[in-house]
Amino acid sequence: MLKKVWMIMGCLILLVGAAGCSEEKMTNRGDLSARVPCMEKKNIKFELRADGFYLSDDQWDKFIRFCS
Repeated sequence: MLKKVWMIMGCLILLVGAAGCSEEKMTNRGDLSARVPCMEKKNIKFELRADGFYLSDDQWDKFIRFCS
């Protein structure tokens, strides 16, 4: 019984760890406010914070391709 409990706890820890690692890292890309209409049209996901626009590397590549 105790072995099953430890096994379940181990699996849960691994699942939670994998979920936390799968989140994409966002990088500050500066002021892109003039390009917001293009980003919305091309479905580029961004996060607007007080210090600038944050995009993942994949979304930044898409931005360069379609909106620069």
